[in-house]
Amino acid sequence: MNRYLIAMTAVPLLVSASAGQAAPKTYGCDTAAGRFSEFKETVRAEGLVLRGTITPNEFRKDKRWAPSGWVRIGDDDTNVRIRLVADDSGAKEAYIFVSTVNDGKTLEGTVGSVKIGQPVPFNLVVMENSVRVTVDGKSTEVALTLPKDVEVSMACSTGDFVFENVEW
Repeated sequence: MNRYLIAMTAVPLLVSASAGQAAPKTYGCDTAAGRFSEFKETVRAEGLVLRGTITPNEFRKDKRWAPSGWVRIGDDDTNVRIRLVADDSGAKEAYIFVSTVNDGKTLEGTVGSVKIGQPVPFNLVVMENSVRVTVDGKSTEVALTLPKDVEVSMACSTGDFVFENVEW
């Protein structure tokens, strides 16, 4: 009986937590070579600000997959993404990319690089027809009209990446 009451009490807390974030999140994304892990939540796009840091801690070796970690706002068809990618498991740094997908067209640019263990701060601000992206102290604004509700996601593959103080 007590287990049932605890479970029923937890349901409203989980539902209300998805409506808005109460505290910054930490997501330790540690995957084996050739594997993928993702945290995602659907939120309102209007006025959305997504910020935090990504720290690359370890790169693993795989024949097909490059070590990478990323944050994304949007869906598969329309999104903006900040991605850290290493050349291979022996790399001591990762390249930082900003990309957008809009109407099936992908645009991507290199922002710089980051050493293993160094946090990369990011900030994405959704505006009416664009998203202001700031990563590692560099800013740009990309033309992008997102749907009313979007997914906020943090993910990684073939390595260990930590997302800290992530809030929206």
